[in-house]
Amino acid sequence: MKQFYNCEGITKVPTKKRVVALTFDDGPFEPYTSQLLKLLEKEKVPATFFMLGKQVEENPKLVRKVAELGHEIGTHSYAHIKFTRLKPWQIKQEFLNNLEILRKITGKTPSLFRPPYGVCNQAVPVIAKQIPLKIILWSADARDYEPSLTAEQIVTDVMKTLKPGAIIALHDGGGDRSKTIAAVEILIERLKKRHYRLVTVSELLKLAPLQL
Repeated sequence: MKQFYNCEGITKVPTKKRVVALTFDDGPFEPYTSQLLKLLEKEKVPATFFMLGKQVEENPKLVRKVAELGHEIGTHSYAHIKFTRLKPWQIKQEFLNNLEILRKITGKTPSLFRPPYGVCNQAVPVIAKQIPLKIILWSADARDYEPSLTAEQIVTDVMKTLKPGAIIALHDGGGDRSKTIAAVEILIERLKKRHYRLVTVSELLKLAPLQL
């Protein structure tokens, strides 16, 4: 099967309106998801969380809290395996397992999917369309997974590439995310100073000139 690294997905929305979407991968993961929720609630900012099935199973109450606070939940697969290593039936199972877990906990089935590591093979978009799921990537990579970066450097890197309609990729799981929490607080402040409005990915997609 053909393998490639650039998924065919949505990286941003073409718009002149000053709106962006904050997204978080690999959670829910304590204590960082809870810290992040407190910060977002204080700032009255919604976000989109691409959750892993294994983490969801371990933190069902936290998943419910994310949903109850009005944030959007997408799937990031069940086990965070590179889909280029999987057969089509395994890819479909990665999709369906997490979707069912999230449906049971929140009462809703996600419509958005972010592939682990942002990599795909030719089966991924086909299966995603069948389910159906929209593949969501990003236009601004915070690289908060890089241990050498400070919170200030994370924010600076994001702001350098930021444009209206951007989708910003961050992480609330997968390791120590204390720098991410600090970076998000700074980032929200700077975005607001530049008169950006923060929305969920689905809200952002509604601004697209054509339905994505």
